[in-house]
Amino acid sequence: MKVTSILQFNTKIRTIDNKLLAGKKPTYSTLKQLKEQGVDTVIDLRSPNQWFGVFTEKLKCKLLRLNHIWHPIKLSKALPTRKEFEGLNNIIENTKKTFVHCRSGIHCTNLVCGASSILRGKKTVDRTVEDISQTGFFLTRKPVTNTEKRQRKLNRLASRLQEFTEMFENHQKP
Repeated sequence: MKVTSILQFNTKIRTIDNKLLAGKKPTYSTLKQLKEQGVDTVIDLRSPNQWFGVFTEKLKCKLLRLNHIWHPIKLSKALPTRKEFEGLNNIIENTKKTFVHCRSGIHCTNLVCGASSILRGKKTVDRTVEDISQTGFFLTRKPVTNTEKRQRKLNRLASRLQEFTEMFENHQKP
């Protein structure tokens, strides 16, 4: 997939699997489209410093009769804890269809959706990393063209997904 700008990329809603969609912060018209596609829950991963956007989105969801769950994640600080991720995964498993997003729909969204797909048995870590690398994970202000830097970012993502998976699997063992 060739992506020329972050704005062009982020207008798309990505289908992760039959229960999970991902993207950037939605507009009212995007929320209406999601509702028409059968989405019943919106998980917002934006940080607390974006509280006003979260508040207005919650109102929009209420108007459309969508469940809105605000679960802020800041990857620069640390990975979400096992308990936090189990909560997110339970929400995804117990809803008809879920839309997950952060501000730009790239880093937090991809990590949470990827880890959820792995834990629900939909994809392997390798397949998830491959899919995420094609969805714009490397888009920031400037696309990453340096293959060495790109590979380092992919490896870091793979290790975070592996960390998530192991943390969850170790908890599940009797």
